[in-house]
Amino acid sequence: IGAALGVIAGSVSGVLVGIIARAGIIVYKRARAKNGPIIFFHKLTPKMLAFLDSPESFQQMPLLGAGGAGKGSFGKRHTVAEMETLGKIRHVNLAWLYAYILKPDAHLLLYQYMPRGSLQDVLARVRDGAMELEWSARQRIATGMVRGLKYLHYDCSPKILHRDLKTSNILLDEELEAHLGDFGLAKALPDGMTHVTTQVAGTIGYIAPEYHQTCKFTVSSDVYSMGIVLGVLISGREPTDEFFKDFPGGIVPWMCYLVQSGQELRGIDPTLLKPAARGGGEGGGDDTLGQTPGFANLDEITEMKRAMRIACLCTKLNPQDRPSTKDVLVMLNPGKLENVRPMEELLRDG
Repeated sequence: IGAALGVIAGSVSGVLVGIIARAGIIVYKRARAKNGPIIFFHKLTPKMLAFLDSPESFQQMPLLGAGGAGKGSFGKRHTVAEMETLGKIRHVNLAWLYAYILKPDAHLLLYQYMPRGSLQDVLARVRDGAMELEWSARQRIATGMVRGLKYLHYDCSPKILHRDLKTSNILLDEELEAHLGDFGLAKALPDGMTHVTTQVAGTIGYIAPEYHQTCKFTVSSDVYSMGIVLGVLISGREPTDEFFKDFPGGIVPWMCYLVQSGQELRGIDPTLLKPAARGGGEGGGDDTLGQTPGFANLDEITEMKRAMRIACLCTKLNPQDRPSTKDVLVMLNPGKLENVRPMEELLRDG
């Protein structure tokens, strides 16, 4: 798939290179002395990871991310138990945790390597004109995100809350299949530390509004974050984009205003609305499907509008009004699933 740690290939065995080439490392700084890896991938051995004992190894390898240093202590046995739970989880839309290594001043997490990087990285390249991301790919990413979150919510016992779902925590493989990363770490690691946050679980722009009042995460909180990611996929804009400084309340009221006023096309990423490559006229500015013959796929425009409505449902102010991940999976793919009438009614009511 590609070498993630090629710069250190000379210092480890050929077997390890093959494994590490498919893994990424996240470092969580923390003052706690302990050694010895906890391995969840059968092809890894402690000897293969011995090179991590060298401080120079962190100066040479590209890291996926680093958490900040927190204060205080935490229960080692609790953390190890949580990590053992996370390390056993296997799903096609979740990034696999290969190993957990406690160091005197850091927590090292060895993850399955994703050659395309994060969704945030990919969307940044799209904005820079370095690549294209068609709607079919975005819809596949959205569906993978929902499936992964649904698995955590309904198929894990006990259920697992992601607590920090965002574009930088959605990792993409070569085929642009979505894999959720950092799931459950806000609970497993101290002070809610996740990929780039400390002290508070979640990330600005993606945190459900009720969290600021209750400081508690729920399934509905994850659904809210999922709705924000869906909005980013449609619009191409992060919730912290400068664009939203001119719109009070940010991305959520902006999307809902466009939906309620029938102006969804104004919120869709312009790169998705380019004229069709196989003939056709120039795309019009009217928000009526019948008057936009130049767009690449009119059926996809209908799907984009539908996805924006789903994003608005997921980000409703009242957590009880938000759909479940099961509901959202049906709404995103109505043609592939049966008994979609209740979901259609929910969309109309939303």
